[in-house]
Parts: sequence; structure tokens; C-alpha cells
Amino acid sequence: MSVVRVGPRSASGCPVVLLDDAGERLLRHVDPVRLAALAADASPQGRRSLGRALHDLVHDPSLDAARGVYLDIGDEELRALPWESMIAPDGRRPFLTEGACWARGRPRPATRPGVLVPIRLLIVLGDTEDAALLARDEADAIRRSLRARHGAWHVEVLDQPTPREFFERMDDMRPHVLHFVGHSGIDPLEGLPMLEFNGPSGAVGVTADRIVNAIGEPPRLVVLNACRTAYGPSASIWELADAFGAAAVVTMRGDVASAPAVVFAEHLYDSLASGATVGDAVRAARAVMFREGLPEWEAPSLVVGHAPEDVLPWSLGVDPDTARHLAELYSGVAMAVDRAAERWRLWGGVDSDAPPYRALLVGGGPEVGKSSLVRSCVFTWRLRGCTALYVDAGALRDGRNVPWLDVVRAVADALPPLAGAERFRHHLVHLRRGLRPPPEPFQPDDRGPWEAANEAEPQLREALFEALRALLTEAGRVTIALDHLALVPELAGTLVPGLLLPVAEGRLSEVSVIVAEDDERVLGAFADHAQRLTVEPWNRDRTEEIFREFGARANRPYRGGWKDASEWARDNTPVFMPSHLHMFHSMIATGRP
Repeated sequence: MSVVRVGPRSASGCPVVLLDDAGERLLRHVDPVRLAALAADASPQGRRSLGRALHDLVHDPSLDAARGVYLDIGDEELRALPWESMIAPDGRRPFLTEGACWARGRPRPATRPGVLVPIRLLIVLGDTEDAALLARDEADAIRRSLRARHGAWHVEVLDQPTPREFFERMDDMRPHVLHFVGHSGIDPLEGLPMLEFNGPSGAVGVTADRIVNAIGEPPRLVVLNACRTAYGPSASIWELADAFGAAAVVTMRGDVASAPAVVFAEHLYDSLASGATVGDAVRAARAVMFREGLPEWEAPSLVVGHAPEDVLPWSLGVDPDTARHLAELYSGVAMAVDRAAERWRLWGGVDSDAPPYRALLVGGGPEVGKSSLVRSCVFTWRLRGCTALYVDAGALRDGRNVPWLDVVRAVADALPPLAGAERFRHHLVHLRRGLRPPPEPFQPDDRGPWEAANEAEPQLREALFEALRALLTEAGRVTIALDHLALVPELAGTLVPGLLLPVAEGRLSEVSVIVAEDDERVLGAFADHAQRLTVEPWNRDRTEEIFREFGARANRPYRGGWKDASEWARDNTPVFMPSHLHMFHSMIATGRP
């Protein structure tokens, strides 16, 4: 690691000092007046001259092979210069060079552990009334870039929150990444730099002082796309960035047009989701902008407090092959939209490896998205390496009049390999025939039905459930999600007393159960013991928000026919369901109006 320290200012100018494995040595002194004169020329020729001058100021031959170079600029006026636009004599730009990370700041040793998925991302839209800001388009772009990583990222969007809503969500969610889109300025009363929140009562400022004293756990990464943060005497953008106490902050140097900011955000998160370090992700996003001829490519400034690889070191709780298999198995949940609050409660909050309850009933009308919600949480737990099962009665046999024994088998089959699994199946193959299982040898399950002649002997059924409960106890901490149980005709006399109630009553201390069901009456006493989570259909006043999120996940921008469909749904449907979104999406894809 090489650090180039520029400043502080002295009578000889600003010293440029290189710190690396060879020690600390003075390279040269900077004349701030000369730099200011170069910066005043906004012509293309002037900008290139400034880029070359900035490179000459910090260059040392030892930096050519350096993997990481950090500019620690202490002087306020020099800090405001576009160091990202540096140009080497051969025309190459260090901040665009692949394989090398150039950033601002001076990394310190990391003190926080790595992040086990999901990565928690909070997007805050400070002002969505300003059409030129394209705040919602930027949120769409971020979601679009993460659509293939739906289990590994938990994304929430706050649209014009009040300061209280913002700080409360920060406390509860404790995001790893905070992304702000809006305006910034100077508070007229306190004279402090602030971010603007355009809430119900108009624009309200949240100052750096409030941020530094109100956020208990700093995010790992903060991205401030805060327009009108041009560097002035107060260096407001730096104070706002420092206030969050993050390991790294990306700010925009001056005002940046919204369309280029959207391009930067989409490619930044696409790289982060692919496993790139923060430094490589910022460089890759800049490179895309540069190749597309966007002059704003140099505006994003990365300021690091830790080495880029230590900012957001995330990992899965399973091996890559298992992760790919799970992604295929749960691919359908990628299109489950607008259930962040319900998912948060169901999932259990920060770094949850199991739900915070023994039994939960996920209710609501048909086709409101209960199954996708439950599957989404199971997917996340499994990516974390937790034991979580999802058993859909509707996927067993022909999906009608499902035998209760098929559900029992599905639960046992979904468990990881256990020493007692062979014994359990040995019990099953005998008990289903009305026989007491011999001690040995163990016989495999023949997949046959529970014989009708045994229905008059409930003790045989209870013996089977006792064996299942013993197997679950051996599994340790396990979450069982059951769906469409109303398809099981014998439910009240089998699964409810044999499995659901024992879990709800705490007789299996390490097991939690989630049941998604339209009609709770079929669940008998379990419904009285379980906590409730109701999934509601969407109201028309949230139509645009819903269409935007679904469109981002389907890679369908909010314009043209998709926007027309959203406006039609808002004006003609008091409520609408997830199936409607898929219907509109299919219609537009096939060219139907």
C-alpha cells in the first residue's frame, strides 16, 4: 500500500509526502496558487492541463507497480480539485486503470468482521418531487443491477422519509450500505452542512451534527449522490461524508447530471454484487461512464477509511455450487416485490439465522404473494448456511387431496443428512403397514401409503410423529415452512397434533414452523397458538412504486408500455395482485396493448 499525503499548507507550499514500505519521503512541494489558476480554466484543454499537473504532483516511479494508491489530501482547497482526472504522460488515467486501485483517504486496519449475506442496502430518496433528479430511476437502476442476487441482498427504499423515519430505520435495519439520492446544502439556522429530506411538511435538513450523534452503528459504505454539494469554504460534502463514520464513502464532486449518476449507480452495484471490492467497483463504474463518453465519469470520489477489500467483505454461508443450486431452486422469488416490511418481520431482522418465534401463520387472501414471501426468507436462511425447509403440499402428488404422509416424507427428505434418518424411515415403512418396527436391520422406505386399516389405531400415527420429532431434535436449529396445507384432508388429526402443535407449544425447542395458509380454520388449535402476519393486496396509490420495482427485476424500465400499464392499473383497479404484474409484463412482451 502506498499513501501520498498532500499538505498541510506551509510557507513553502503544500508538501507531497510518499509513505510506503520504503518509509516516508518528501517528493516535492505544491504551489496552491498555480493549481488554482489551472483549475479556473474550464475548457477541455484546461482540464487536460490540470489532469497532467495533478499527476506530476503526486507521481513517483514506485507507484507504477502499486496495487493500491491512496491520496491523503489535508488542504481543503486541494481536496476540492478533480484528482480523479489525473493523466499520465502516456495518456493513461490512473483512476481508470484496471488492476490498480486509486482512491482518496488513508486506510486504517479493519476492526469489524466480514458480512454474511444478506447485504442490507437502504436507499433513501430525499426528493422525488424534483423530476430532474431522477431519484426513482436511480433506485430502479440499483434494483435492476441486483436482480440476479435477490437472496444475497436485502434492499429497502425510503421515499421522502421524515428525519425521524430515516433515523428509526437506520437503527432497526443497521444497513451495511446506505445510498442517498437528493439535495444537500447548508442549514440556514445552524450553518452546518445538511442533507435535505423533502417530507410532507416540505424540505427539512438533517445536519452532519445530527448524523454523527444519531447513528449508532455506521454503515460499511455510504454513497451520497447529493446534488449541489459543490466544495465551498465549509467543505460541506466532506463533513457530511465523515459524519456517517463509514469505512468508505462515495460522493459526487459538485453537481452531477442525474442520468450519468444513474449509470454510475447501476454499474457500481452490479460490480459489488459480483464480489468486486469497493475500489474495483467504483473504478469499473467510472470506466463504463468513460467509454460511453460521459464527462461526469470523474465526478464520483471514493474516500476510504479501510482498505477497499475490507470495506464490504461479504460471503455466503454455503459453497458456490450449493449457492447456484439454491438460486435455481428459488428462482421464482426474484420477482417477489414490495414485501420488504413483511420479509423483515418474517426473516427476523438483523443477521437472523431463524425466525424470532416458534410458530407463525402467514395469512391473507389468495394470490397476494404469501408463498413467494415465505420462500424468499427460506432462500436467505439457506444462503446463510442455516437449516430451513420449504414444503409445498401443492407440489406433492397431483396437488389435490394430498396424503398427510407425503408431507411427513417431504419434511424428512428436506433435512440434511442425519444419523437418525435411516432409523426414521425404518419406523415409517413398518408403522404405515400397522406393524411395530423391529430393532434391526433397518429397512428403507418403500414410499407406500398409510394403510387405511390403521386409521383406527392412532397410537401408530403418534409413534411415527414421535420418530419425526426425534429426527428434528437431532437436526438442531431448524425452520420448517409449510404451504398449502389445506390440500391435506386429514390435517386436523395428523399434522396439526403431530407436528404443528408440539412446535407451537415449545416441545421442540430448536424448531420453528411457518405456515402460509388462506383459510386458518383448517389449522385448528395451531391457529390459536401461532403469531400472525397478514399479507395484503396492493392499493392503487402505490401502483407506480410496485410497477417500478417489478420492472427493475424484469429489466423493463419504467417508460413506454410499462408506464402506460402502471397508469391504467392505478386508474382502473382499486387493488391488484402479483399475478396482474406478470400478466401486464407478458402482454407487453408479446406486443399486446
